[in-house]
Amino acid sequence: MGRATWIDVIEAAYDVDAKERPWLQGIVRASEPLLDAGLGIVAYTYDVSRTDRVVVPTAVRSSKLSAATAKFLAAGVQATGPEYIRATYRAIQVETASNTPGVSETPTLQAFEAIGIGDMLGINGLDPSGVGVWLGAALPRPYTLRRAERARYQRLATHLAAAYRLRRRLEAASRPKNAPWNADAIVTPRGNLEHATSDEVRRARGQLRAAAVAIDRARGKMRRIAPDSAIAEWLGLTDGRWSLVDKFDSDGKRFVLARRNEPSVGGLDLLTERERAVAAYAAMGHTNKLIAYDLGIAHSTVRVLLARAASKLGARSRAELVQKVRAATDAAISSSSRD
Repeated sequence: MGRATWIDVIEAAYDVDAKERPWLQGIVRASEPLLDAGLGIVAYTYDVSRTDRVVVPTAVRSSKLSAATAKFLAAGVQATGPEYIRATYRAIQVETASNTPGVSETPTLQAFEAIGIGDMLGINGLDPSGVGVWLGAALPRPYTLRRAERARYQRLATHLAAAYRLRRRLEAASRPKNAPWNADAIVTPRGNLEHATSDEVRRARGQLRAAAVAIDRARGKMRRIAPDSAIAEWLGLTDGRWSLVDKFDSDGKRFVLARRNEPSVGGLDLLTERERAVAAYAAMGHTNKLIAYDLGIAHSTVRVLLARAASKLGARSRAELVQKVRAATDAAISSSSRD
């Protein structure tokens, strides 16, 4: 078996047919050879759609992370307040605890030191709906991320968020009979469209073909000889709509399934679906470049969509757009929770 790669982590994330705890454990196992600094790995799913608390449905840890440390981390998550939730979970994709805004006003670092941890790397796979996956590695000393590391982990966060959204969507949805394997399209690794459920999918065959080929390229030799290039090849979505995941038939033949998985954003009724998506990611602190990766669309398209969203909402700057989007989405979430 070859050495571990970052593509292994993405592959584990898209093993979406597994139950939630085994699914998280698979992500931890794939991440451990790459992220573990000798003190262990932890991962949990969470819900911060309401900013007054963090709800953690499932948490797992590697064997090196002691039960006492895991208990301490869980207690810290549960004690998190609204201001910290807005500034971290809902606004930061990747950071170490020592470089997190506002950490100096909390007892976090001193508490880490008391249990033998110098810092904590957090990779935050947040969906615009307010649910996500947090993957963390305990570190022996304070650490500042390099630019290349930050870019790599942000892209991993994109896939954690997309994969968790897809898992939840597949669990909740019933598919029509003409959608085998819960897929909108079936593509071969070489990009041939074998099956499509709608004209919309058939019109997107070029994008689906290119994405399938790019993912296959990323999963080949590139994953070891150019790991960051491989991650860059595997976009978060295809054409803002589909996640591509593997499926093997009974004869062992591999196919790529295109499953509908665009983010759902509440509120912002003045905007189109695509405008809502890019505006929501901007409100989560994503750069235009990262939004393009999240959705699998062109960087220039992101700029145009953000400009349209700002114009429709009467925002004169990105900061003002972010403020309006956060207010609108918070109001939509509060309304749905009352219903």
